[in-house]
Amino acid sequence: MAPSRHLSRKLQVALGSEAAEEVVAGMRENDSLSGEIVKSRHEMEVGFTNLRTDFKVDAANLDKKMDVTFATLDKKMDVTFATLDKKMDVTFAMLDKKMEVGFADMRTYLERSLKEQTRFFFLAWAALLASNIALWFR
Repeated sequence: MAPSRHLSRKLQVALGSEAAEEVVAGMRENDSLSGEIVKSRHEMEVGFTNLRTDFKVDAANLDKKMDVTFATLDKKMDVTFATLDKKMDVTFAMLDKKMEVGFADMRTYLERSLKEQTRFFFLAWAALLASNIALWFR
C-alpha cells in the first residue's frame, strides 16, 4: 500500500528528507511488487485449476483404457484356461489308462508270485509233516 502524505511528513521529520524519500520509494516498490505477487498468485491458481481439470480428464481416460485392457485380458485368460482345461482332461485320461494297465500288470504279477509262494509253502509243509510223522512213529 502506498504511504499517505501524513506518513511521508512524519518520516521526513523523524528520519530526514533523504531517508524518508528512500523509505517511501521502498514502500511504493513493495506496493508494486505486491500487485505482481497477487497477479502471479492468480495465474498459479488458474494454472492449478487447469492442471486439476487435465488430471481428471487423464484419469478418466486411463480408467477407460484400463477397463478395455482388463476386459481383453479376461477374454485371453478365459481362452487360455479353457485350453489348459482340455489339455489336462486329455492328460488325466491318458494317465488313468496307464494306471489301469499298470495295476492290471501288478495284479497279475502278485497273483503269479503268491501262487508260486503258496506252492512252495505247501511243499515245505508236506516235508515237515512227513518228518514229524516219521518222528512220531519212531
